[in-house]
Amino acid sequence: MPGDEDDQYGEWSQKLLSGLKTTPLYSYSHNLNIVTFKVMQKKRNSFLTLLISIAAAIVIGLLGSLLPVEFRTNIAEGLMEPICSTYLNVLGFCGIPLIFLSVALGIVGVGDINIFQKIGKKMVLDYIATLFGIVVITAMFTFPLFSFTYGESAISLNYTNLLEMVLGWLPINLIQPFIDCNAMQLIIMGAVFGIGLLKLDPLAKNMLKVLDDLNSFLLLVGEWFTHIIPIFVFIIIVKSFWAGEISSILK
Repeated sequence: MPGDEDDQYGEWSQKLLSGLKTTPLYSYSHNLNIVTFKVMQKKRNSFLTLLISIAAAIVIGLLGSLLPVEFRTNIAEGLMEPICSTYLNVLGFCGIPLIFLSVALGIVGVGDINIFQKIGKKMVLDYIATLFGIVVITAMFTFPLFSFTYGESAISLNYTNLLEMVLGWLPINLIQPFIDCNAMQLIIMGAVFGIGLLKLDPLAKNMLKVLDDLNSFLLLVGEWFTHIIPIFVFIIIVKSFWAGEISSILK
């Protein structure tokens, strides 16, 4: 039977991929079924590496007490501080746009505006129901912990802060949310941008390709920098010792 032969080859191919430590990743994007194969490489124990870097940093930091105060302070503030700041800035450079791109590409990946409307309505309703349930349960558990007075005391609700919080979710321009690292505004911008791309289909295919490549590039750069986290941890701990920050914290 042809079907049995297909099943046989399917089982054989799965065993072959499993033996090669390769697992296919299936995804659906813009009306296309995509299968990606990534060869799994042997990875070192990142947790053990991190522990070693922390232990080495503590030893080096303590040995730094034998050096002149002015020398180790200059090294900490003039060399280590710029390295730490640059590392964090690069992580922010990769991570902040990824919030926007992940939301936009996730919406576009649905492939059809009608399907997205159905999914979006269900997602919003589920979110509101979950949030309402959490608020009610939290209020029930915390009610006995607070004392309330009735009668002469006047109860006033300040709607200004609530309104400011809600309006704060709306970006004032396209650049400021990236500068301020405002995650909520980036999510809203990504959602609006993704819906716009769905509306422009198929005119948005070229832009979608650019965004997808940019997303892959930022993920790659972020992955490179996560590999050197033990080095960053080592530097920041030694800097804390040599700049006197550890002793200030302990005091």
